[in-house]
Amino acid sequence: MLRLSLILMLTISFLTANDLNHLRKATDFKLLLPTDSSLKQNKIEIKEPYSIELDPPIPRVRIHYFDASGQNYEFGLEEHKAAGYKVRRIKTIMDARTKTSKTEINEENFKFDLRGEKVYINGIEGRFEAWVNHDKGGYLRWIQDDTYLEMDSGVLTKQMMLDIAASLQ
Repeated sequence: MLRLSLILMLTISFLTANDLNHLRKATDFKLLLPTDSSLKQNKIEIKEPYSIELDPPIPRVRIHYFDASGQNYEFGLEEHKAAGYKVRRIKTIMDARTKTSKTEINEENFKFDLRGEKVYINGIEGRFEAWVNHDKGGYLRWIQDDTYLEMDSGVLTKQMMLDIAASLQ
């Protein structure tokens, strides 16, 4: 009997500066990117949107930054308009007795989350929430130039995250 094994390899397509400029033109908000010189060798992946189309404008972007080898995730940066952005909340209620479920989708205006430690990025108030029981990593949220930004990392220190945030332009 002949056995065939299929190996599926997923590869990440890393970006060039030209790709980032194209993405900047396609968003309906001011896309901010790090200018920190320590990130020059990092590999960058656009996680969302999956394809860059100019019409309609892209309302939300998520970019992943990897180390120079492209193997290790360092941080992610999610961005969208701070005002006028709609958030979709999906709520599913399951009833085990009747074996039924009901899903509700609600759309509401985006609200900045005030949880976490108050921090300042270039004089702008933001919030930092550390990972529980970890020395490194967490979430950093702030609004800059009418753009909401949220950075997450499991390997960078709070100060490293703040330094990268301060370099965004």
